[in-house]
Amino acid sequence: MQEGKAYHSDYNGAKYEVRTSPNGKGAFTASVYSNRRFVGALKTPAATIDEALKESSLIIKAYDKFKNAVDSNIDGSGKDIPYANGTIKLTWVDKESNEVLHSQMFPNIEEALKNTSDKKDWMVFQLKKYNKDNNDEYTWVLLPHGKFKTYKKAMFFADSTAAKIGITILCIAGTYFIVSQSIKLIKNGKLPIKK
Repeated sequence: MQEGKAYHSDYNGAKYEVRTSPNGKGAFTASVYSNRRFVGALKTPAATIDEALKESSLIIKAYDKFKNAVDSNIDGSGKDIPYANGTIKLTWVDKESNEVLHSQMFPNIEEALKNTSDKKDWMVFQLKKYNKDNNDEYTWVLLPHGKFKTYKKAMFFADSTAAKIGITILCIAGTYFIVSQSIKLIKNGKLPIKK
């Protein structure tokens, strides 16, 4: 078996793909996909590719059990959940328009960070919770990567009444200072007014 390779598996009539890759520390990570949809990943790296594939088979079995429960409407939704808790979302602003936001899903933070070099104003989120009962609501947690500090500051100023009042006071004080200095210069003849 080779490192950095995709392995294909059939289980209960469904097709799965297991993507393995070295983690740079002598171990291997593995991510499982079904129909190009991320299903899950190893929580801790495996010592060998064979161990990574063995652990991946457990993810496939658990997903198959979950999928069958959803398909048989045991959980009441009858819907397949597109992303597992822990999924990483990389978001970035379009290079042409600040009004367009792109996103891409990854099984782990390392994979997401590998894809940031050509992105403008990017941030990373992790899926915390999926709520099928609230119109398929996803709860994402902002992770400390990319422009997260700028985002947090912008949200503070957008939501803070104190910040809005402070900015207003600074604008009024600045205007007062400029006008009062201009009046002094005019009175002292240092700022001539053309008639």
